[in-house]
Amino acid sequence: MHLKKRQQLHILHKIIYGVLLFVFIFCMNVFAEQSATPIKSAAVISKNIKPYYEALEGYSTKLREIAGSDTEIFELEDYDKDSDPLSGRIKNGGFSVVLAIGPEASRFISSDKISGMIKIYTMIINTDDIQNQAANSFCGVSLSIPPAEQITSITSRISGAKKIGILFDPKYNELFVKKAETEAVRQSVRIIRIQVKTHHDIAPALENGLGNIDVLWMIPDQTVISESLVPFIIKKSIGAGVPTVGYNRFFLQNGATMAFVINYKDIGAKAALTALKTLREKTCSWESPDYEIINNQKIIDMLKLRIKSINENIDQDVSNEHR
Repeated sequence: MHLKKRQQLHILHKIIYGVLLFVFIFCMNVFAEQSATPIKSAAVISKNIKPYYEALEGYSTKLREIAGSDTEIFELEDYDKDSDPLSGRIKNGGFSVVLAIGPEASRFISSDKISGMIKIYTMIINTDDIQNQAANSFCGVSLSIPPAEQITSITSRISGAKKIGILFDPKYNELFVKKAETEAVRQSVRIIRIQVKTHHDIAPALENGLGNIDVLWMIPDQTVISESLVPFIIKKSIGAGVPTVGYNRFFLQNGATMAFVINYKDIGAKAALTALKTLREKTCSWESPDYEIINNQKIIDMLKLRIKSINENIDQDVSNEHR
């Protein structure tokens, strides 16, 4: 009887050992296969501007940290007159993945001229035309925070914010505003359109619109946003007693009540993780950016606003919340 049990245990041990050996050999083969095909990455940058290079730094640092891979950089502006040579260099460069930073670079890599590799898109806000061209292979990290999240954040912090004005040019942001209007209805608030077609329309539009809103929500817009226009708009808004919500620290420095602040290096790092996941799992995803919400306590006090505190850790100047 005891002999029979010992024989059974011996057989069981052999089975377990065989299974473990099989798993070990399988893992070693996978590791060897991955090691034999190192990731070769290219990055195409739309323009030589600081936010794009911050995103590139985040991407290349994270890719090097995890996969030990360097990134070859191409500036689209260097090929402004003829991009065909760049298409050839990327297509025939043996790259596993190509990253586009900015809308121009994203349109460039989405064409059929570049194929045979994973394409990752980032630092773009209006994605519809690029997404249609990229079809099912639209992977990356957006520069746009979903309207639903922004509306929720505005109304959950600024008491009485029931009428949210958006200053915009329909040429660039009609689709975004329509999405915001749909979401506002769900959240029992209203979006008030303050539409302009040129920067000359901004002053009269504000004159007519500021009296009808509880908060002015500023979004990226080529007609409305510039280094000279942002301070002008915020000053007009403060003069009317209306808090302004912006989307980076420049708005806070010029008197915005609150801003959604995105770290561009974090966007790049997230794009690197998306690239590695896409290579590994052969799946594609479009991610929202991580962001920080910062309140401008000086302006809150000046306008005598009642701000609902989400984060109790508030210092003299700003309050922070991480998404």
